Amino acid sequence: WILENFNDGNKPSEFDLKFVMATDLPNNINGQTSNLINNTITIKINSNTLSDRTNLEVARTILHEGIHARLKEFMYRNGNTTSSFPGIYDFYRFGKNWSHQQMASYYRSTIAKGLKQFDNGQHLDSFYNALAWVGLNKNLTDHNNQGATYNTLAWDSLSTPEQTTILNIIQDEKDNGNKNCN
Repeated sequence: WILENFNDGNKPSEFDLKFVMATDLPNNINGQTSNLINNTITIKINSNTLSDRTNLEVARTILHEGIHARLKEFMYRNGNTTSSFPGIYDFYRFGKNWSHQQMASYYRSTIAKGLKQFDNGQHLDSFYNALAWVGLNKNLTDHNNQGATYNTLAWDSLSTPEQTTILNIIQDEKDNGNKNCN
């Protein structure tokens, strides 16, 4: 599903996407997407944390990192100027946090859709939408925030009750979700 989204219409990407199980990531990072190296974008999944994570948490990390790869692919292919890719350029002003800002604003539904597909729709859409927030806000701890040390504008625009509901759903998944990988 991620690889299908890595194509540009009928045109395949100019870059390769590589997935790696990694032991060199710190335990507070579940996944990491590299910059372009030798025409390849690499997604590392932290194998050190797998036994502590639910199936949906791992799937969410893969989807989250897949979107990072897709955004980087667009940027490398088209550049980050107002004329080459205005959507990325608008968020690029956030600096290091640009892709999380864009993901929080526009790609959470993509993560939620992927989670629902992976999970065969066993939960309500609100459940998958809540899980999609992890890694996009400093308040959403996922093994020490998954490196998130900022707030996104999309999160800040939610009401306190909405944020509380999302946090409760995420915590319940961490505590009670399926950790038996098939």
